[in-house]
Amino acid sequence: SVLFALIVTAWGLRLTFNFARKGAYSWKFWTGVEDYRWAIVRSSSILRYRPLWMLFDLFFISIYQNLLVLAICLPALACMGSAVPFGWVDILAAVCAVGFLVLETVADEQQWRFHQNKKRLLEQHKQLERLPNVADCTFVSREEARDTYVEQYDEDDLYSDLDPEIFRHRYVLHLKELDQMKTTVQAVEEVEGIVKIRADEDISNGFLTVRNIAGVISITLIAILLIVSVFIISNTIKLTTFDRKDEIAIMKMVGATDGFIRWPFVYEGLLLGLISAVVAFVLQWVLYRAIAQGIENSDTLQLLRIVPFEQIYLPVAVAFGVVGILVGVGGSLTAIRKFLRV
Repeated sequence: SVLFALIVTAWGLRLTFNFARKGAYSWKFWTGVEDYRWAIVRSSSILRYRPLWMLFDLFFISIYQNLLVLAICLPALACMGSAVPFGWVDILAAVCAVGFLVLETVADEQQWRFHQNKKRLLEQHKQLERLPNVADCTFVSREEARDTYVEQYDEDDLYSDLDPEIFRHRYVLHLKELDQMKTTVQAVEEVEGIVKIRADEDISNGFLTVRNIAGVISITLIAILLIVSVFIISNTIKLTTFDRKDEIAIMKMVGATDGFIRWPFVYEGLLLGLISAVVAFVLQWVLYRAIAQGIENSDTLQLLRIVPFEQIYLPVAVAFGVVGILVGVGGSLTAIRKFLRV
C-alpha cells in the first residue's frame, strides 16, 4: 500500500508541477493559461446555452473529476485492506505504473517545449508584423522550407530524403517601400530570436532604379498623350463648329446665349472623351494581362510580383473616366470659344 501511495503521490506531483508552471498558482489566478480544449468545448452548439453549460460544469467538472481522482486512489485503498502478501503481480503493476509515470513526464516536457516554441514564434510573428515598413509577414516552417528547396533544386531526385531539421524556421517579409529596406533590416535585427537575415539590397536597388525610370517615362508619355488628346478633340470640335459657324452667328444675332450654343458641343466632347476612356481602359486591361502572364511564365522574372488587375480595375476605371471627361470637355470649350465671338 505504501508503494502504491508513493506512485499516486508522484503522479499527483507531476500534474501539480505542470499546473503550476502554466501560472495556475499565481495570486493573479485569472492570468493563467487555459487549456485550449475548453474553448472548443464552449463553442459547441449545445453548450452555448447557459443552463446546459451549468449542468455540464456540475456533472463533468465537479462530480466526474472527483470520482476520477477517487478511482485512481482505489487500488491503494484496496491494498491497505488486503491481507494478501506482496507478490510478483504487485511488482509488475508497480513497474508498469512507474513506466507510465516516466512516459507521461517525458511527454509533458516535450509538449511544454513545443508550446513554448510555438508561443515564441507567434510573438516573433506579431513583432515583425508591427514593424512600420512591413506589408505582410508569412511564417515558413522547416518542412515547408525543405519542400521548397527540393522543388527548386532537386532535378535528379538527389535531395528527396533531406532531413527538415537542417533547415530553420523562417519568415518571409514583403515591404511597403523598397527604399526603406536598410532601415527595416535594422529593425528586424532587433527582434529577439532572429538569427540570420537575407535582404538582397542590390536587387532591390535595381528595381528602384527601373521603377524610377519607368515612372519618369510614364509621366512623360501621359503628358504627351494628354496634349495630343486635347489637340485631337479640339480640332474635331473645331471642324464641327466651322461647318456650323453661320448657324452659330445667326443664333447669336437672334439672342441665343453662349451657354445655349456651347452645350451641344460640350456634350459631344464629353461623349468623345468617355468613348476614348472606355477604349483605352479595355486596351490597358488586355495589355496588362498579357504582360502579367508573360512575367508569370518567365523563369528569369519570378522575383516580380504583379498585382492582379481585378484588384485595381476600379480606381483605374475611375481615373480613365475622369481624365476622359476633363479632356473632352476642356477640348470642346477651347475649340468653340473662338466661334462665339460674333
